[in-house]
Amino acid sequence: MNLKKTQGGQKMKVLIHEDRTEGMDFLLGMMIKRGYKARWAKTGPEIMDMLSDDEVNIVLTNGSYEELNGDQHERIKASCVFMIDIAQHFDRTTTVMADMQLQKPFAISELWRALDANAKRN
Repeated sequence: MNLKKTQGGQKMKVLIHEDRTEGMDFLLGMMIKRGYKARWAKTGPEIMDMLSDDEVNIVLTNGSYEELNGDQHERIKASCVFMIDIAQHFDRTTTVMADMQLQKPFAISELWRALDANAKRN
């Protein structure tokens, strides 16, 4: 079974929300090499635009939702199958939306396990 495909045989689509640029080329490249179709959004409005344009299976987010309102939070959650928050620490406001949390720093193998576990669910 190819863990990076949906039941319909399409590549799983991952939207990465991260406002910092360092390491993004590496992460995007690694996601593509692992068989995912990955896109990067730096801001809340970019997330909303990308979700309007395309179906997303997984959202990886840095957990900073300050520029989004409650309706937009709900739309993000409703637009993807699985959401993973990645942050230095978590509190009630950041963990409400996510299906899973990864705390920085983390090994890349932890991210792969989280993505593969979600792919098996689909």
